[in-house]
Amino acid sequence: MALMKCKECGNDVSNTAASCPKCGAKVPKKTGIGTLVVAGLIGWAVFSFISSGGSIGTSSSSTHSITYHVDGSTSKASLTYQNAQGGSQQEDASVPWRKTISAKSGDFLYISAQNKESYGDIRVRILVDGKEFRNSEASGGFTIASANGSCCQ
Repeated sequence: MALMKCKECGNDVSNTAASCPKCGAKVPKKTGIGTLVVAGLIGWAVFSFISSGGSIGTSSSSTHSITYHVDGSTSKASLTYQNAQGGSQQEDASVPWRKTISAKSGDFLYISAQNKESYGDIRVRILVDGKEFRNSEASGGFTIASANGSCCQ
């Protein structure tokens, strides 16, 4: 048992007392080292969860090389695809066409290509780290091929 000063009235109070006998103010309890360690671990876990984007079991910081590829017997296409910033981008392009971006695990990937000719076929592919992830093809004039999915899961 040790004596300490009451923060309200300055009276000497035992550190085992629940309150000051003179003024009734509660006596603060010292926090043990075990409590501080547990609180620190919980804080670290919450911070890690929030900074990872709230995902459990996936590594959202893992970056992948994504290649959108368009080919076929047509020579022109109108494209719409998910860009590296996560936005939708459109452009008219000569076929074959390809674009490489970086994406993280869980990012949405999308490409759509419309054949701009009255004949031929068109094919789209999404490659993740050099391996085919999704593909689609369409035959005939002005047809559309599209492929999409969540990256790398």
